[in-house]
Amino acid sequence: MEIENFLNAFEFPKEAISTSLSIEYSDDTRKGKDHDDGDGGEEFSEQSKRNAIELDKEDAAFYLGDDPEIFVRSVTTNSHDSILPIERDNEILSRVYYIPECFEEPFLDNLAQLARKLEGNSHSHNMSATRRFFYSEIIADAILSRLPPSLGFQRILPDMRFIEYGVGGFIAPHTDGVMFDAKTGRQSTTSFLLYLSSTTEGGSTDFLSSVQGGEILHQVWPRRGWILLFPHDSPHEGTAVSTQHKFLLRGDLY
Repeated sequence: MEIENFLNAFEFPKEAISTSLSIEYSDDTRKGKDHDDGDGGEEFSEQSKRNAIELDKEDAAFYLGDDPEIFVRSVTTNSHDSILPIERDNEILSRVYYIPECFEEPFLDNLAQLARKLEGNSHSHNMSATRRFFYSEIIADAILSRLPPSLGFQRILPDMRFIEYGVGGFIAPHTDGVMFDAKTGRQSTTSFLLYLSSTTEGGSTDFLSSVQGGEILHQVWPRRGWILLFPHDSPHEGTAVSTQHKFLLRGDLY
């Protein structure tokens, strides 16, 4: 059965979503006051507990289609294994990667369907956007499986959030905070933005020479299905969206 027909055949059952009360959070869940969600670690943790959902393989079928395993398989080609940093000779940009077309359209569509099931939160001190938090090891593993092995990433944390910027939406210059992985005891090093929409007028992610604004070192324009990877300490901003909504999935990895 085609994924779209499969999804349309079901009313989403409440029992397929469980709040993540079993997940252990602490005040150290996120360290650092300035990050792309615009809030401190304590508020991030509380919001996650209120809005997070857990998806096991059975429940994931409601989002990922008949066979969730097709989205969790290992990378089978090396087509993206020679991805180069945006700029080798710049200390900031040498650790920034923008990887094209890693994800199938059905996967992107089903992420969007998942986002529509989640409660949104638009409260933030440095951004104008709506965030939707959730928890999924399945989706985290699916995204990790699509990254070039040569980059050496071992784990994507299952605490993720969708971020949607309407017309005029933006995020001020900042760096991202560190996420604590309760499962392994390690800390994240890198942020990812998986773009679920493309924009051509406004909405770029600009890497800056300093968090105070400074010089624009490079502009990244959102392209659907492309994923942007950069160290947490990279100063960046999201410019105001003009006519097209900007929609992405944000997460942390190491």
